[in-house]
Amino acid sequence: MSDVIAIGPFLFRTNWLVWLLSGISGYVFMHFLLTERKEYRDKIEALLSNALLYYLAIWKISPALFDPSLFLNNPLSILYLPSGNKGVLLGIVVASISVFIGAYRAKIPIYVLTNSLIAFYVMAGFVYYLFQRQYGAPILQGSWHVGLTHHPIHLYKLLLFFLFIVWVLLRKKPINFPGHTYFFLILFSIGQLLITFFAGQHSYFLGLSKLQVWNISMLMFGVVGKVLLWKKERN
Repeated sequence: MSDVIAIGPFLFRTNWLVWLLSGISGYVFMHFLLTERKEYRDKIEALLSNALLYYLAIWKISPALFDPSLFLNNPLSILYLPSGNKGVLLGIVVASISVFIGAYRAKIPIYVLTNSLIAFYVMAGFVYYLFQRQYGAPILQGSWHVGLTHHPIHLYKLLLFFLFIVWVLLRKKPINFPGHTYFFLILFSIGQLLITFFAGQHSYFLGLSKLQVWNISMLMFGVVGKVLLWKKERN
């Protein structure tokens, strides 16, 4: 896929268009599922819209935040300097905090919010990997390969997201189910963890990659959360 698409006299980066299409797809899927909780739908969608604005603002000014000297020497640099990974991470943190604070103030049950975000995420992730290409470790000679030399990580993730879309649709009232979030964290973390073994990533901690450490953490969080919810329901 080309890095840039020309539409008339305008040039657009393809990764921006993919992110935009993914976000729209996730929003439509979430909107569809939230029909069972219409009293919260408009509030959640407003929270996410505001969070997007916060993210874009932080992402854009992050070069000045992390290197104020650049901004002081040339204030207009904020208009064209690209944001790095730190800016992306800071934007996500600020946007996430704004969503959960807003949900608390609007008295939206946390499970309704998180289940809505799961619906958004699985559809957005599926559409994203329709257009992305990501390859991992070399495929061993003599094993199945269908002409491939490296594991097609994007296809593995595409299948994983597709299965979770089906899983969400088959569940009865997925937005209303308090334990849905913990089930998702457990199953999705296991799926992601299996894929990482074919990704060929570098060791980060005890022989595990950063993504493996993250997925194991989410798996443990999901298990602990599910156990605590189960005990609460029994009492």
